[in-house]
Amino acid sequence: MKIAILLLVHKNKEQVERLIRRLNHANVDIFIHVDKKAPFSPDELDIPENVFFVPKRHDACLFEFSLVEAEFELIRAAKKQDSYKYFVLVSGQCYPLQNMEKIHNFLEESYPKPFIDIIAPTETNYVKKVFQHVYILKRFKLKTYAFLKKHFSFRMYRVLRYIPGGFVFLISTIKELFCKSPNARLKEMGYLNCCGAQWWMLPDNIIDLMLQERRNEPFCRAISDAFGCDETFFQTAIMKHKEECGIELDEQGNYLERRWFHVFDGGHPIILTKEHYDQLIHSEMLFARKFDVNVDQVILDMLDKNMES
Repeated sequence: MKIAILLLVHKNKEQVERLIRRLNHANVDIFIHVDKKAPFSPDELDIPENVFFVPKRHDACLFEFSLVEAEFELIRAAKKQDSYKYFVLVSGQCYPLQNMEKIHNFLEESYPKPFIDIIAPTETNYVKKVFQHVYILKRFKLKTYAFLKKHFSFRMYRVLRYIPGGFVFLISTIKELFCKSPNARLKEMGYLNCCGAQWWMLPDNIIDLMLQERRNEPFCRAISDAFGCDETFFQTAIMKHKEECGIELDEQGNYLERRWFHVFDGGHPIILTKEHYDQLIHSEMLFARKFDVNVDQVILDMLDKNMES
């Protein structure tokens, strides 16, 4: 069985090369999207023969539809290259916790089960808020907040952030005068708005359905106006086809099949270090994120040694 690894990278060239070597396998092809703003070009990466770069590079940004576009560049490139049974989306800051032979065998035995987290909205969870309003100028807001954090004290930042935040809220409110909320539009089209972690392992039949949904422009525009496009597109689209996709929901109406290890702080994954080693190797997960060799490279050495033992 052949597997396509879909790799989104934007920093740390040496770490990306190390990840590629660890993912290398006879039945695995690796497809890479190097972000436009990355400090290196695809030509600078030292790669084996089974690695392919997508021809079109996007300037992808957190919470924007540009991240979804980059993911579909990877999917289309893989579909043109060969017939793969599984497509595995990872970031350049992920790292496997099992060797690729074990991961390949796991997926071969699991086919065609999808591995993705899908969280449905309730009255109390965060999912409802993601689709409640039109969210635009996301990049402007994130960059302005980062600038304020860097150049002002935390106390001043907490005050000054209301200036760009208020501006974005005003523009979004004006847009809402002319179009319905993402939640309302999705409901009219028969979708249940859902969220979940960005990273997944999906079989070929679901990938084909996702390519169909990408051509659904009203759906894509609604997702683009939601808060976190990268954590909503696949979850919401899959739930539209849950019977075809073999999705069996739990008692809360969710589908929780994560195979990534994370440690969250304030809703964001922290950088993993050697202090997390025991948690990582006993987690029974296939991948983990996120790592940064500029913070701690030793943890990757420890994981390599464990995989090779």
